[in-house]
Amino acid sequence: MRYMKELLGAVIFAAVAGCFTGCGGGGGEFESDDDGKTCARFDNTANVFPVSAYSDSLRSVKLADIAVGETKRIEVLPSNTGTAFYMTYHITVEGISFPIMTGILL
Repeated sequence: MRYMKELLGAVIFAAVAGCFTGCGGGGGEFESDDDGKTCARFDNTANVFPVSAYSDSLRSVKLADIAVGETKRIEVLPSNTGTAFYMTYHITVEGISFPIMTGILL
């Protein structure tokens, strides 16, 4: 049982530490597509867990599900103050799923 607690603690730490670089790799970066719309790019190629991006802290408005090894672009409204995203990592250990909600990603 102690081994499982240590393993779970290590997995949670790795997932939360990964959120500070965004959704893996380049993180949540802003770019414009060909027609001039502002998009946020979520890069989950460096993480080993899927992640969901939400636009509110209660996580009631889901913007995207980003699978492991995937990069997604979503259209966002440009803002001088930034756009907030709230990330939730979906960690599975021995068939048990744990949602890990991280802080705000600007």
